[in-house]
Amino acid sequence: MNDDFLKIWFAGFHSGMDKMDDKNRSILLSECGKACSDSFSRQIYVEEYGKSNNFDDFLERIMAGIPGLNIEKHEDGYIEVIYRQCFCGLVMSGLVDSPAFCECSRQSLRYNWEAIFGEGNVEVTLLQSILEGKDSCRLLVRLDRSFDCD
Repeated sequence: MNDDFLKIWFAGFHSGMDKMDDKNRSILLSECGKACSDSFSRQIYVEEYGKSNNFDDFLERIMAGIPGLNIEKHEDGYIEVIYRQCFCGLVMSGLVDSPAFCECSRQSLRYNWEAIFGEGNVEVTLLQSILEGKDSCRLLVRLDRSFDCD
């Protein structure tokens, strides 16, 4: 399959996504985000959590395992995940450039955290993205539990 085909195909996919309402676009990109998480990052989160002595150690291990990632704990119990570069393979290969696809990244990050803390125990909010012209992607993570590793 050549790059021209993929660029044309993804242009059609993007056009179709633009015609979807937010709810249906989120449903589609939720499945894409799960596949993205399953393909790489979920395993890093699960493995590093299993090796961690406590929550801070876990966060340090995640940041060490994914260069360009920073995680900050907020006093209100939220965690801010900051990507200094876009790690989306579709963006890096030039197939996608729409901020609408950042929903996939939001969902992927949610799946990563849910792999540890359980489905429905994590909320992720996209604060800003590189595809919106910002210098970093920032996502706010809320966990329905304390910052303790079991």
